[in-house]
Formats: sequence, C-alpha cells, structure tokens
Amino acid sequence: MELVEGLLQTGIDANSYPYTEDETDEPPLIWLITADALDTDTKIAVAALLLRFGADLAEGEALAFAMESNDPLFADYLRRSMQH
Repeated sequence: MELVEGLLQTGIDANSYPYTEDETDEPPLIWLITADALDTDTKIAVAALLLRFGADLAEGEALAFAMESNDPLFADYLRRSMQH
C-alpha cells in the first residue's frame, strides 16, 4: 500500500498503462481485478487509494470487467464507488 500511495503522490497517473505493448497492457484497476493472489479487503483498499487519486472506472471498462470476475464483493465495491 505504501508503495502505491508513494507512486501516486509523486504524480504517477492512477489510470496509467504500464506500456507493455501487448494484450496485458491494462490500467491499474484492471490489474487489481485480475490479482487473484490478493484478498478482497486488500483489493478494496488499493482501489480506494487509486480512486482517491483519480482512477476512472470507465478506463479499460474496469466495472464491466469486475462484474465478470471471481470476486463479487470487490465488483460490488466498484459498482457502489461509481455511484458516488
């Protein structure tokens, strides 16, 4: 968490792509959705941080992607975040 917050505080865009130049080139929220090794609480904490720094749920269709994921609680968090 500290690393993510530090990067965001230095000006890294919360919607930036990692520039891998292949099909896995996705914004941070998409990477977070696919991070099966992270538990839901950790995903929510990182997503809240990204959203606080301007992450856009429409970028990369994160909300739609989350709704198809194996983490319905995280998808619901993102859906509720979009309504605010």
